Amino acid sequence: MKKYWNISTQLWLVSGILFIYCFFVWRKESSFINQSSLTKGQVFQFQKIGKSGNHRNDTIYYPQVSFMVNGQEYQFVSNLGSSSKRFELGEKVEVYYNPIDPTKAQIKDYWESWFGFIASLIVGAGFCLMGFLTWFLSTRHQLKELESKKRKGN
Repeated sequence: MKKYWNISTQLWLVSGILFIYCFFVWRKESSFINQSSLTKGQVFQFQKIGKSGNHRNDTIYYPQVSFMVNGQEYQFVSNLGSSSKRFELGEKVEVYYNPIDPTKAQIKDYWESWFGFIASLIVGAGFCLMGFLTWFLSTRHQLKELESKKRKGN
């Protein structure tokens, strides 16, 4: 009885922490986008992480982008990689950059901007749902035990 409540509480606590983290990710990303300037950049190579072998491709490709601000070139590696190349080599992309510090930049892409937010939201919702199901099942189990005791008592 108490065991189920503790598990539910722990699951809800984890989901609460993830939802708070989600809020901060959303706030940080929204603030960055609102304060950023937009320019054109170009994918000039891919940073490969991982290896291929055993009939599997475990390589993750992170696009590297260069862009110009006030005649100076800046480069950055995307925070979001994938097992297939999301962009072509030489492809032109829009880039958000901090006008005060152009070294802080990212590709203007939905998943680039919101992947962390969406992932933590989904995981947080999963923990919340598991907490609810655990609580529901333990409550249902407790009610059945009470009914059983009442029947035996009568």
